[in-house]
Amino acid sequence: PLKRLGISYFSFVRSFKDGTHIRLSNNADWTAHYYARSFYNVVLHQVPNKDCNILWSSIDKYPLFSDASEHFDVDNGTVIVIKSDDVVERYFFGATRENYHVNHLY
Repeated sequence: PLKRLGISYFSFVRSFKDGTHIRLSNNADWTAHYYARSFYNVVLHQVPNKDCNILWSSIDKYPLFSDASEHFDVDNGTVIVIKSDDVVERYFFGATRENYHVNHLY
């Protein structure tokens, strides 16, 4: 159903207080790159640990979001953050570089 909205990328990250996390994504190549570059440490600093919805265009794109855009055509996205007592959940939705109109949907 996300493709009908122009969303081609989805990722879910649940971070625990002890520093561990679970990550699910529909883009295996980007996920491999994400772990190879230790971007899981970057996302914890770029995306707050509080309930919010952030357009990627408002986050510093170096290096996490610029790599996703330039090498994997994952761009024009948003992240929804939901915090509970023990975990922080982040839901990432993205589109292609050319599909900047999807930002109006978010």
